[in-house]
Order: sequence, then C-alpha cells, then structure tokens
Amino acid sequence: MFDKNTLWNGLTTYDIKELEGFEELIELWGKNNISKGSNKKKGKDLSLEYREILNFLENEYFRLDKIYHFLNHKVSTLKEADQKDSLINFEKERLEMAKEKLYKIFTSSSSSFHMALGDIFNKSFKITPKS
Repeated sequence: MFDKNTLWNGLTTYDIKELEGFEELIELWGKNNISKGSNKKKGKDLSLEYREILNFLENEYFRLDKIYHFLNHKVSTLKEADQKDSLINFEKERLEMAKEKLYKIFTSSSSSFHMALGDIFNKSFKITPKS
C-alpha cells in the first residue's frame, strides 16, 4: 500500500479541498489489512466501517448521477423546447373566459347573487312610512 505522507505530498490545494471530509476514508484505505477486516478501531470491525463507507459512496454516486442526468438531459430539453410562454398565454385565456362566465352569471337579473344584493340594498335603504 501507499504511504499516507507520500499521497498527501503529491496533492495540490485543489485536490485537498476536493478530498475534504474523506480523510478518515483515506487513512482507512491506507491500512495494509483492510481487506481482511481483522483489525479493530475503537472497538469496531474495520470491514463493517469499510462497508458503511462504500455504501455511502455508492449512494452519493447515484445521487450525483441523477443530478447529472437531470442537468444534461431535462434542462437542455427545457431550453430547446420552452413552453413557458405558451402555457402562460393559455392560462391567461382560461382566466379571462372564467371571468366572463362569472360576470354573465352575476349580472343576470335572475341570479341569486343579484337578488341577494337587491335584498341587502332594500333592507338598508328602504324608507319606512311613519305611522
């Protein structure tokens, strides 16, 4: 296996920033007997830690792969065939049609809205004869 100091000496500052958080993993891989899993570190089996780290890295790989796929395929499709403006215009037309229908319903003299407003007006402003 490689010596840890030899590995660290060959890295640039950019590489070190990229590897930030993986120091324990590098130390763990630097052990000669990691594949055997016979050493104990703080009472834990190294092979178990190794499997946990591999599981984390696999999950991270799949997450990054999904992000890569999203950004390279779906976002480029959105740029090439943007439907935002047509969808906004379609919804504006639907809103105007709904407003026109509501206006026609509310302004007809037989509508319950019109009759309720008439009752409110009559109760509020009707002059009662004095007896």
